[in-house]
Amino acid sequence: MAKLAEFRAGWYDCLTARADALFELSDAVLTAPSITSLPYLSLEPVFRRSWGSLYDALAAGRIDSDRVRELLVAAGPPGWPLTFAVDASTHPRPYAETSPGREWHHLSGPGGVDGGVPGWAWQHVTQLNDDHDSWVAPMDAVRVAIGGPAQTLTAVEQLGALAGRLHRAQAVRPRRRI
Repeated sequence: MAKLAEFRAGWYDCLTARADALFELSDAVLTAPSITSLPYLSLEPVFRRSWGSLYDALAAGRIDSDRVRELLVAAGPPGWPLTFAVDASTHPRPYAETSPGREWHHLSGPGGVDGGVPGWAWQHVTQLNDDHDSWVAPMDAVRVAIGGPAQTLTAVEQLGALAGRLHRAQAVRPRRRI
């Protein structure tokens, strides 16, 4: 429980504007039995504010992404090998016509049907363990824009920055021999 309390305090420190409302919103997202809409999240017991503050937190709240990355490295599972996976995923939003930054991205469909879809692409870096299960530790996520660097170059940049964070956190462990 102490580790969880430390992580929650670190998460709160990452919130630089509208911190209280964003913190309660993140609790509501994590504890809600289902998420049907934003107004329903404001009805969760852990969200003690009015529904209007939820929208204000999303519009004016700020999160220090570099601090979040440092927090994820500090909270990384001890004893796990320094083995990482990089994955790019498209988040389709075909009906969100007014959303900023929406671009056409590749998306594989059912039965191997390929095509393009408007939305966003994100590239995630996760730490893997040696156990035969699906547990991973998230380390980084960045949005990949069509006009930006290629996904491979983005992965190189992400892994280089992660190596620096691991070094600063003194989390670099000797490699296990297999």
